[in-house]
Order: sequence, then C-alpha cells, then structure tokens
Amino acid sequence: YAPRSWDLLLRFLKNKGYIEKEISRAGLLVLGEKGRYYDRFRGRIMFPINNIAGQVIAFTGRTLEDDLPAGRQVQTPAKYINSAESPIYTKGKTIYALDRARIEIRAQGFSVMVEGNMDVIACHQAGFRNVVAVSGTALTPDQLKILARYSPDTIFAFDSDSAGKAALKRAITLAVQSDLNAKVITLPGFKDPDEAIKSDPKNWQQGIKTAKPALEYWIDCLVLEQGITDVGEKKKISKEILPVIKIISNDLEKEHYLKYLAKKLAISESAVTAQLSKAKVTQEREVSAQAKVGLDYEQRVAGLVWQEKKLIDKIPTAFFGLNFQDQAVRALFEKVKHNQELKKLPAEIKSKLDLYALEAMRDLDLDEEGMIEREFEYLVRDFFERKKERTKAEFAEKIAEAETAGDRDKIKELMSQFQSAIIDGEK
Repeated sequence: YAPRSWDLLLRFLKNKGYIEKEISRAGLLVLGEKGRYYDRFRGRIMFPINNIAGQVIAFTGRTLEDDLPAGRQVQTPAKYINSAESPIYTKGKTIYALDRARIEIRAQGFSVMVEGNMDVIACHQAGFRNVVAVSGTALTPDQLKILARYSPDTIFAFDSDSAGKAALKRAITLAVQSDLNAKVITLPGFKDPDEAIKSDPKNWQQGIKTAKPALEYWIDCLVLEQGITDVGEKKKISKEILPVIKIISNDLEKEHYLKYLAKKLAISESAVTAQLSKAKVTQEREVSAQAKVGLDYEQRVAGLVWQEKKLIDKIPTAFFGLNFQDQAVRALFEKVKHNQELKKLPAEIKSKLDLYALEAMRDLDLDEEGMIEREFEYLVRDFFERKKERTKAEFAEKIAEAETAGDRDKIKELMSQFQSAIIDGEK
C-alpha cells in the first residue's frame, strides 16, 4: 500500500542513497509544475508488475473508494495509474502476471486475457493460473506476439460495460491480424471475472467451457443489439464486421465467417462475398503466431541445463528425488546425480535434449546477458512455490480434521510437521 503522502517514497529512497533523477527514471516520481518531484503513487493499493523472469519492473496503483479525502471538494482521481515507462518497463510489451501464468498456459494449451489486476488475482486464487492481463495500456500487437510464444489459442474475458466492449472489439481485431485462435467468455449476470468467481468458481469454469469463437461472438452481439428487421441494419452490421473478416489470412477460416455472417443476416453468401471486396481495411496483417509450444516443466528445466552446463551446480538437491516422467529428463538427471559424463548419454537421448534446449530458449531474449540463468532460477523458484502451496493445502486439510475432532495434541503435532516440511522443502 502507498500511503497518502506526497514524498514518503521519495524520502525513503533518498535515504537509501538514490537520487531524484534515478527514482524518476524508474517511473515512481512525477515532476511538478514548480520543478519539484513528488510520489506518483499516493493513497493506493499497489500491484507489482513483473517481467518474464519474475523481477519487479513497475507498479499499478488502485484507489480505494473509502480512502478519498473527506470534507472538501476534490477532483476524482483515476481509478488505476501505472508507473511511467522506463528503461526496463514498456507498457505495450508487458503482460501482467505472465511470469506466473506462462507454465500453466503451455500446460493447458491456451491463455485467458482479462482487463484488470483484480480479475487476474481472483482467477489465480481460485486455481485458474493461465490468466493474464494487459499492463497499463490497451492491448497491443506486441503483447499478442508474446502470448503466441506460449500458445496460439487465447480467450478474452473483458468487462461487460461499454469500455470493456470497445476493448474487446479491438482485441479481437488484433487477434485476427496476429493469426491467433481467439474466443470470448460470456459471464451472464456478472460485470467482470472477479465478481463471477467470487459468486462461484463454477461460473468461470462454465464460461471457459462455453467460450465462443471471437468473430462469431462479435457477429451475434451485433445482430442482438441492432436487429436485422430491415436492410439498413444489415448494412450497418456488415460494414462493421466485414473489414475484420477481410484481414483473416486463412481462406478456410475466412469462408467460415462469411457463411456464418450470411446465415445470421439471412442473405446469400454471394452477396456477402461481393461486399467483402469493397470493405476497407485500415491495418495490414502484422504478425503470425508461432506453433504451439509443447514443453512441460521438467523438459524446460532439462533443456536449460543441457544448453548451459554450468547450471548443473545450481540444481537443488530436491530435484534428484523427483520421479521424472520423461525418459530423456530422467536420464540427464541420473547422470548429473552420479557425476557421470553427459557425453555418454545415448544418441537418441541427446537428440531429445537438443530439442528441449532449442524450445526452452525460443522465448528468451538471448541478447540480454545472463537470461538463461535467470530463467532457470525462475523455474526453480516456481517449483518450490508450487510445492509449498501443495504442502500448505495438505496440512490445512489435516489440521481442519483434527480441529473438528477436538484433538489438540494432533493439531500441535501437525503444526510442528508443517513447519519442518516448509523448511525442508526450501532446501
């Protein structure tokens, strides 16, 4: 939380040895009209924004409605503000929570894009960890390029207000330009994912299950909102949607949506196709998504170790006790565990590990020094965090059972075991 003060952070960081220009470059200060710096974030709950390696590079600050000054007229502040862009933070190339969601995106084969930090947090707390959000800006082509590295399939779940609807149309258009397979979640009766999940997590599960292809959703909404009782309404709908269909690169997909639109408007396909040639496209197709990435967690770790042999000394002892499912991963860690030469691994194992290394490095910025090592450290840290969460859940269940039974000795024993398990799990 950033207290309601004009210079609390400024004074704190200056006491740590930083100068005003450095703090300003980090996006944490604002230069006032009188030439004096003051804190950018005041009276706000703070959300750290991380880069892909889990390092904090910026913040989002949200006002609390009950924390506004009382007793005088004040201008209503923006609900959300972000750090200014800096040498390490570019809004249009940063995706909120991607550092925590990327492994789950690969595992599930799709990402979910929401509008706000609170929506992401609600989803992750409920166990839906493939959810991310835009970061301080409208969705950009660069953000979709980054998402495509983890999966070409994405689902949009934006707010149901007018701003959310406008943002969704832009997102769908960009997804079409980026050749992503986009769908849209509907959450009837709820304004946003946070509200739906707080009511019942099953609302979200159902929304994912019934998500519609994005352009079908857009067409359906136009038909529902404008109607098709006369030709004027049909013209308005086609004028809005045909420029988006026109930029689809895949001919089969394009034909599908032309047929879908013709059916919804109750007109011939030939008429829709003829009108398509007249549709004006304001943007050209910019990117093509990469093929779906298929590495799981253990393959990714093994790929990095195989690529960067110096990481062997950084492998936690706990890794050697894991039951690896992949034959190549198992063979690699067996050799490492017993200090045996890796060059003696069978040719087919080496070939697999080469592929894992290539895939694991594909999304990394290799121009940045030490990136492979930071990626490995992130994966190790994530492994222990997930292990800790599982341990907490298991002991919470056992302690609840002991409390129900009124067994105080058992509770004390479980608490002691829990503390030991957490400590051991971090080794």
